Amino acid sequence: MIDIKGDNGGLLVDFLVDFKAYDPKNIGVLQLALNQKSFQKLHSITAESIPKQAQPPLASTLVNLRSIWAACLLHCGARTMIGFLSGTRNYETKLNRSMPIFSFAPEFELLESDPRAIEPDLGRTTVFRHPKRMKEAWEYFEKCVFGGKYDQPLQRTFSYVMAELTTSPVMVADKGTMKEYLSVEAERWAANATFLCYDWWVEPEDRKSILSAAGMWLFPGDTFDKLIGNEDGKLVANLKGCKPGLLVARLA
Repeated sequence: MIDIKGDNGGLLVDFLVDFKAYDPKNIGVLQLALNQKSFQKLHSITAESIPKQAQPPLASTLVNLRSIWAACLLHCGARTMIGFLSGTRNYETKLNRSMPIFSFAPEFELLESDPRAIEPDLGRTTVFRHPKRMKEAWEYFEKCVFGGKYDQPLQRTFSYVMAELTTSPVMVADKGTMKEYLSVEAERWAANATFLCYDWWVEPEDRKSILSAAGMWLFPGDTFDKLIGNEDGKLVANLKGCKPGLLVARLA
């Protein structure tokens, strides 16, 4: 996943052009994943800022690009939800076991739909920044490259991936760190419940059986075009009825 440092979105141009130049097959990048901050930095690019010698290989790369994944990585609070006390992070008070936990494992398996009973947790999904802004930023970038005129149709699909990327010191990369992550989470949830007097909150029995997943949800590119709102100062999406795919990390 690409994380553009600094404020220069043009670094992505350099990366795509260099990758194609060093690709023995001269194809270039076929799949691309960027985080939210990197998409925002694409607005610093203009058509004039793209070097003329970079234009042909860059255009060729974008034509051949197959998949773009816009990463909505939610920080602490996406699973341990403490309601109005979390500012703009949560809408409800509950332990959201459905939200996938971002993993640094090198391999993933794609399931076409999440097989877990996640529907009750999709009603008010906190998304922080509006995910659609990433899609708009990428379309702006394409317009800078092609000037709005496409000699060849673009083949890429645009999708969103979503997971909790916590500020916890535990990074999930294998079965051991996943177990440790869940242990820390359980301790924090118990501490929050006691400190905030949430003893009245009782987790439904059927929700306790939800298995936590290391990986990411995968949503199609039109998911957030309309399913978004601002409720009590919190940017949320009503994703009920959606059936996201699940990228499951292969934990050794």
